Amino acid sequence: MTQIKTPLRDIMPEPTLRRLPWYLAYVSMLRSRNVEYVSSTAIAKEINVEATQIAKDLSFLNIRGKTRIGYAVAALERVLRSYLGFNREHNAVIIGVGSLGRALITDSGLTRYGLDIVAGLDVNPEIIGGG
Repeated sequence: MTQIKTPLRDIMPEPTLRRLPWYLAYVSMLRSRNVEYVSSTAIAKEINVEATQIAKDLSFLNIRGKTRIGYAVAALERVLRSYLGFNREHNAVIIGVGSLGRALITDSGLTRYGLDIVAGLDVNPEIIGGG
């Protein structure tokens, strides 16, 4: 049996993966405000993660900031969206359409993250067929 060795630098730790959507949400907000560059220090202040950790996290995606300038917001957003799969559409079905399920179905904001809820299923006869 052949074992494929992957360099450690290519394996993204789970905590890093969990932080990437935070970074994306912040840089998306910056882009909507026409901000061109952001430093890891500015991101750190906003989402309460050390600036060195942010730089390390983004290095897994081969994103490098420029000294004294920071990261290009539009490019950073594009790379994060692509890596997280938010630039592709994913269809989803909600099983259990109680209060939370109903809220998710009606939340049109999920489509900007590539999630399209196409149906909701429930066993409660009062909910079935509701719109």
